[in-house]
This record gives sequence, C-alpha cells and structure tokens, in this order.
Amino acid sequence: MHQSDLDDILATANSHNSGEGITGILLYGDDTFIQVLEGPAEAVRSLYARIAKDPRHSECEVLLEEGISETAFAEWKMAYAALNDETARAVGGSVGVTNAQELIKFVRTPDSYVGEFIVAVFKEMMEPHPS
Repeated sequence: MHQSDLDDILATANSHNSGEGITGILLYGDDTFIQVLEGPAEAVRSLYARIAKDPRHSECEVLLEEGISETAFAEWKMAYAALNDETARAVGGSVGVTNAQELIKFVRTPDSYVGEFIVAVFKEMMEPHPS
C-alpha cells in the first residue's frame, strides 16, 4: 500500500468516525493492518463491513467483538502507529513477541485475554511519557 492510500484511510477515518461515535487505533506495516474499533455496536459493524469491502483490504477477520463499559481510545478518532519490529516489541514484548510477524500471530490466537492485552498495551503506547 502506498503512503497516500494510508493517508486517505486515516483522513476518512478521522472525518467519518467522529460523526459515528467511533474511536480506535490502527497499526499498519508489511501489508498488514491491526485495528481496534470502539463505539456503538451497529456503527462499528457497519464500518467493519465497509472496511471488508474496500479493495485495498483482503483477508479481513474480526479477532474479538465484545461490549465495553468505557472506551479506551476516546481521545482519538483513529490513532495510528507503524506496525514494525519496534512497535511489536513494545506491544508484545512482555509475552515474548520480538517482531511484527510474531505480533500478528499473537493477536490471532484465540486466548480470551488477547483483546484486553492489546487494548491496554496500545493505550500505553499512545500515552505521552516524560523524557
């Protein structure tokens, strides 16, 4: 995917999501997206259906769908982080992930804690940290 396509996706997400009450985070790298979407169930399902039909995407898969009491990413219509080995270690280092491909494999495991873990670590990644 070209950077201009990614920029278009993020611009569309930021424009559309605020009107639908959707928030989340998107990781992209090596032709792979990992995304967390939050918001009203029907709005999220409708958005996912549009994403799945987009010709820039293939092999779309819902890894976890559950109700939440509060959003983890309320301050972002759609946050973005590059999916690379450094990000993968930051997200999954505590469970032995050392590169992007291992992170992709990890988030696709059917363990019940994966969704909570990924949301918690993504949220931590996006927090400003004092230098």
